[in-house]
Amino acid sequence: MAFKWYFVRCQSGREKRIRDNATHRLKITGATDVIPQVIVPYELVTDMKGGKKRTVERKLYPGYLMVQADLDEPENPRTINARTTLRGIDGLRDFLGPRGDPTALS
Repeated sequence: MAFKWYFVRCQSGREKRIRDNATHRLKITGATDVIPQVIVPYELVTDMKGGKKRTVERKLYPGYLMVQADLDEPENPRTINARTTLRGIDGLRDFLGPRGDPTALS
């Protein structure tokens, strides 16, 4: 198994909720062996507001989730099941790539 990272489009502003829903559904369907990890990439930023320092999370790519997956065999039934599960999640769009086909980060 060769896990690679992919971007998936999602509704902006709902990334964490969609990530939690995706993780839950992947566990229920048993697809965590194909897609073990879904994350919202962010950085911690410290700023001043009202004279007080505060640290907040700032999304690096609003409207996108990062998915670690083994999608090298598109005809494999487990891969098809995992992709179908992801596509059925409310607020989740397609993979980033031509015609919605997954393109791994290089």
